[in-house]
Amino acid sequence: MRCGRRPTMRGREIDLVTCGTRVGGDVKWIGSVGGQIFVMSILGGIIAILSGHAVVRVLVLTGVATILGVIIPVFVVWSVLLGVIAGVRLIALGVVLGVLSGWCLSGWMVGVVTGCHVQNLR
Repeated sequence: MRCGRRPTMRGREIDLVTCGTRVGGDVKWIGSVGGQIFVMSILGGIIAILSGHAVVRVLVLTGVATILGVIIPVFVVWSVLLGVIAGVRLIALGVVLGVLSGWCLSGWMVGVVTGCHVQNLR
């Protein structure tokens, strides 16, 4: 999916950067950058749990992921940092592949599922 905005039928405009639909100037929450950061922070905690980290480390990881997501909105860099912090490089690779394939929430999900699947095969 290409980044950028393009007009659609019925006066709606799709923001391909965040994969949100703009209706009257408002972006739907799940498609917004903030929404993606929030969802990925939760997924970061889940990934940490799956990789065997302690509860405290999960909380720290989720907090760091949130901070990085706010300060560094470059999602590819954030994905790599998240994976390195969690110590699960294959999952980071899967997330990056997901980002490159979509640059939206569906891309993130593909990346996380791919990373977890590859990790389980090891």
